[in-house]
Amino acid sequence: LFPPAKLNVADSVSNYLRFMQGPEKWIVGRFVCSTGKLPELARELAEHPEEPFIPVTVVGQASQDRKGWEHALTHDSAAMNKFMAEVENHAEIQAFEIRVPDHEHIEAYMADLKGFDEADVFVELPWSERMDESLSLLAESEWLNAKARTGGLEASAYPNSDQLAGFIQQCSNLDLVFKLTAGLQTEFGSHRCFNTPIAEAAIAGRAISAARAAAARGGNRIRSSRRFAKLSVADRCEST
Repeated sequence: LFPPAKLNVADSVSNYLRFMQGPEKWIVGRFVCSTGKLPELARELAEHPEEPFIPVTVVGQASQDRKGWEHALTHDSAAMNKFMAEVENHAEIQAFEIRVPDHEHIEAYMADLKGFDEADVFVELPWSERMDESLSLLAESEWLNAKARTGGLEASAYPNSDQLAGFIQQCSNLDLVFKLTAGLQTEFGSHRCFNTPIAEAAIAGRAISAARAAAARGGNRIRSSRRFAKLSVADRCEST
């Protein structure tokens, strides 16, 4: 559904189900869908009642200010509850991702998201000098996760190397789960950003090789970690 593929819902579901039943299923995660396309997704899943359970990540509406945020959150919660009622036990919303308009009201935004706390919630933070402060607040919550944008239509969506390194380092220091949007390879090159199998041996091997190469060049090293959380459905979403 999202760039670079930008497929329609029917083709996206068809591909997802095929991957789920093929040799690639070990690397397939949740089906990611915006709240605006949830009605289409519910109709499409109804056409495949025999297919296995579908875990879903919902991407909320973007907003430009506090007032828009409240409107978007109300819309998102209604769309998610309606979707869950329509798909019953065939699909489940396991995660919710939403972008906050600014860092100044981050504590208020976090309070507003409390109604979604049965899902794995990723809060997308805009690039700003206040990033570290907001990441610390997310970590203190012990249930909110971080997200950052690494590409888009506007130049502000692309972080520079220092911003990106600082974000990863801070999340590592705080033991904060985080994710990044697509776009890193476009900005920084495939020699610096690449996919790796989710296996400790593979990750450790790539890390050791990268560390040795950096040491040989006299460069700095960035420590990173990742932890996984048990997820559940957000069956009641409210806006304050």
